[in-house]
Amino acid sequence: MDANGDGKADPWDVEDAIHSTAHYISKNLKGATENEKIKNALFIYNKSSEYVQEVFDRFVLYADGFIEKKQGIGAVVVGNQAWPAPFTQRITSTYHDPTRNNHDGLDVAAPGIDGTEIVAFMDGVVIKSAYHYEVLPNGKELGWGHYVRIDHGNNFHTIYAHMIKPGIAVGTKVKAGQVIGYVGSTGKSTGPHLHFETRVNGEPQNPLGYLKNVMN
Repeated sequence: MDANGDGKADPWDVEDAIHSTAHYISKNLKGATENEKIKNALFIYNKSSEYVQEVFDRFVLYADGFIEKKQGIGAVVVGNQAWPAPFTQRITSTYHDPTRNNHDGLDVAAPGIDGTEIVAFMDGVVIKSAYHYEVLPNGKELGWGHYVRIDHGNNFHTIYAHMIKPGIAVGTKVKAGQVIGYVGSTGKSTGPHLHFETRVNGEPQNPLGYLKNVMN
């Protein structure tokens, strides 16, 4: 479509192309809910579930208006450890929070955290980078959304959940403070935050016992 009014519908013109895409997507908004309509239209546009998830995550990120975030903050590494969310150390929910059932980690959040870096707590190898969401028979929702799991050796693992998009690839060797993903609100989440877990032999441990050296 000729969006800029120059008399030519040019697919190589950015303004024409963007308006044409928006027009095409808006014609295919079909579904019971607003989110379902958007996801169905995006799938028709590009026929890729991964593409749909990536675009929808960005839609959620910017839905309330774009505010430029401070990227590249840089992690502070103390010895062989780094605080996993360099943007803030504000903890909003603790390990085994009495107000929540089975909360096996801690949540870190603050205004403006969405889209900011998540970094590796220690050196290790990424053993899981996936998407998790499920609804139990009783209707309860569970889900880390996009998450990464790192093996640090000696049966010690860390988990970083609710990333805005897929994190660093499985098999990647990471260093403490290295960016492994970005804060989001995917999975069972009520807002952008990092859910961080520490596990030994598969059993959850209180992360604060491990993070004390890198906390202000």
